[in-house]
Amino acid sequence: MTPRVLLVPAAALIIAALAGCGRAPTAPQDEKPPSSAATQMRMGASVIRIVDPDGEWKFEAHSDDIEAENLEGPYQLHPASCWYWPKGRPPVEMKADRARLDKAAQRILLEGNVRITCENWSLAAERVEYDLGEGKVVASGRTKWKYQEKQSGGPAPPADEEKP
Repeated sequence: MTPRVLLVPAAALIIAALAGCGRAPTAPQDEKPPSSAATQMRMGASVIRIVDPDGEWKFEAHSDDIEAENLEGPYQLHPASCWYWPKGRPPVEMKADRARLDKAAQRILLEGNVRITCENWSLAAERVEYDLGEGKVVASGRTKWKYQEKQSGGPAPPADEEKP
């Protein structure tokens, strides 16, 4: 082959490469869709209140550190200090290293050094599930129940908030 014969195919390849022939077209780069993971909210020292729609009880939780998926919860409290005021019965105080409060289900799960006290009894456990709507408690792990002489107990329930 003569050099001239090689020049023509080489020139054709260079022109094709410069024109983009032979290369697969690339799809435009789209932005990534937003993550489907729930956005976490973190609040410092805060108070969460729940009031039974039928007026049978009130609940209030205090914590130095609260996390939630959104304003409606569920809430993770670290540590947790809570009060439950059932209508016509003595108030119940709850404390734990951590808690998960589900307003919609009207339940709180307390874990780690759980202490619950009421007028003349106290409960110490590793884990307690408290159904606020039913007023029922389920304790698990090491559990200690103590009955004591009647004491005057607890703060008054929070006043109803006025709505504009």
